[in-house]
Amino acid sequence: MQRNTIFYICILLFALLTFIAGCTKAPVMMEQPKPVQQPAQTQTKPIEQPAQVSPTPAEKPTQPQLPVKRGSLVIISEPIGADVKVDDNPMGTTPLVLKDVPAGSYRIEVGLTHYETYQGEVDVKHQQMTEVREKLKPKPSALEVKSQPTGATIWMDGKKVGVTPYKATVTADGEHEIILSAKEYGFKSQKVTVQPEGKQSISITLEKQEGKPVSIIREKDGAVMMLIPAGEFQMGSPEGGGNDNERPQHIVFLDAFYIDKYEVTNAQYKQFMDEKGYKAPYYWDDPKYNAPNQPVVGVTWDDANAYAEWVGARLPTEAEWEKSARGGLVGKKYPWGDDITHNDANYSGTGGKDQWEQTSPVGSFAPNGYGLYDMAGNVLEWCADWYDQNYYATSPKSNPTGPSSGSSRVVRGGSWYLYADVYFLRVASRSFHGPALIIYSVGFRCVQ
Repeated sequence: MQRNTIFYICILLFALLTFIAGCTKAPVMMEQPKPVQQPAQTQTKPIEQPAQVSPTPAEKPTQPQLPVKRGSLVIISEPIGADVKVDDNPMGTTPLVLKDVPAGSYRIEVGLTHYETYQGEVDVKHQQMTEVREKLKPKPSALEVKSQPTGATIWMDGKKVGVTPYKATVTADGEHEIILSAKEYGFKSQKVTVQPEGKQSISITLEKQEGKPVSIIREKDGAVMMLIPAGEFQMGSPEGGGNDNERPQHIVFLDAFYIDKYEVTNAQYKQFMDEKGYKAPYYWDDPKYNAPNQPVVGVTWDDANAYAEWVGARLPTEAEWEKSARGGLVGKKYPWGDDITHNDANYSGTGGKDQWEQTSPVGSFAPNGYGLYDMAGNVLEWCADWYDQNYYATSPKSNPTGPSSGSSRVVRGGSWYLYADVYFLRVASRSFHGPALIIYSVGFRCVQ
């Protein structure tokens, strides 16, 4: 019994020792999962992606497309045929019409051989036509003027520029009037047209004159003045003719004097403004009246008188003006005779040679017997005299100068604006205005 007990005890001890021994051994590692083997890298073609397909309305809503704002662009040049670039892209030649142009700002370049290139910017607006109109400036040209004798004074377009021999570069912007004068030789004028980037040479021979010259050049502004000889003339209208203020017709004697061949122009008046700092006339910026060769208008009597003093001259007396206008004719209505048409003068409306609704360039019609232009029509002209409708009844016979005082000054000659009747263009017709009047139908000329 004891022997069996000992046997079981031994078996238990053995089992216990075996358990303890198992617990003291290194732990069994859990099997790790095998790594996924990467395939060897080889050169293969990339997988072609399918073309993108726009989503259907069910997949993504479509954004509304706004219409492009567009307009048109017209480019015109003078002269025509100029090359046009828009934002540095050649587009053709003028006149050029570009339609369906996206609205926005563009750089414009207009160029032509022998002319300065125009550059600018333009804004094209939606559903509008935008126009660029440009007069191209000719490139300067060379001009040479010679004379016999040498040392003659030169006026170009009414401005004194030097003495002969003369060389200069001038703008080739059309016709230029060259006038040469020298003491004891009188003067000569010649018109010359120079081509852009060209060369022009002229030579003028002056002729020596004896006695008082028929015409002279006024030193200050280059105005040509014509001699009105001393002597008598019939002033006013006979009984039964004209207005009451033109009678009685009477004989007047005048000493010799010089009077401007043309009405004072804007170009000449600008010289006065520039040198004296004088104010510009009222219509100075109006394109209907401000061309250089149109008569200056919008000047008061004081303005005209100030100009006359600046050039060393004066305004004509009423008697001097009428004698000048008659051109040596006796008893005639107009400076050339008894009839008048639009081929003779610039007055009411247009027709014949008269193509101007307002003032015309001076000298656009034929001169009278004294070589004077526009003594009827174009613009009325200020005279030196105060106005008195009854002055003829008491006027002195020799060199009358008008009343000593008054409220209005005499104006003579009719104008483009006198549309009612050519009656006002008669050489005997007398008109008057307050000296402070500013109007687009009154100018002047000077006497010395």
